[in-house]
Amino acid sequence: MEERTVKILIYVLVTLAIGIGGTVALMRGERSTAGIIYLIGAILIFVFFGLRWFVYSTPAWAPKSWPPSINTCPDFLVYKQVLNSANEPQDTCIDVQGVGTKPDVLACWPKDGSTPPFTTSAKYYFNKTQILSGINQSDVKAVRTALANAAIAAGVSWEGIADGLEPAAFAAAATTSQCASQPGAPPANSGTTTPPATT
Repeated sequence: MEERTVKILIYVLVTLAIGIGGTVALMRGERSTAGIIYLIGAILIFVFFGLRWFVYSTPAWAPKSWPPSINTCPDFLVYKQVLNSANEPQDTCIDVQGVGTKPDVLACWPKDGSTPPFTTSAKYYFNKTQILSGINQSDVKAVRTALANAAIAAGVSWEGIADGLEPAAFAAAATTSQCASQPGAPPANSGTTTPPATT
């Protein structure tokens, strides 16, 4: 029998003993009104605590851990797998929208359609493989700490990982995208998209 089931059975037996025992004791003392009030009060109290302890303590829909899921990449970045110089796959994320606030660490992806070489243009890639190298993947705290530090260093937010970035920096980034100065990018806050120039 499960431990939870045993606890429920014990709770029910104890509540019956207290509820019925107290009511009978008051009725024998010729205090029937007090006995009825006691019984009603005991039922309400025991039902309240029974629901609280055994039904609503951990709802079935509640996630087992928080956050329930974490995105593959920081907010608004796009996953891209590339090969390093040793021909090994690297899990990276790229900033195609210019949401990063530190372009010297994580530059906006070129709007002209070109792909910067991974081996010589590391600033275009948020390299998760490199960030997590040497970290025990089963140590969730260490993994999240490494990813959070990297996201903060790159000037991007990551829901569930690194939410505590400076709001002022993101407000500035929202008004002036770092991609605006690149060829083929729309002017800041224009709301239009200019297609890349074709030759």
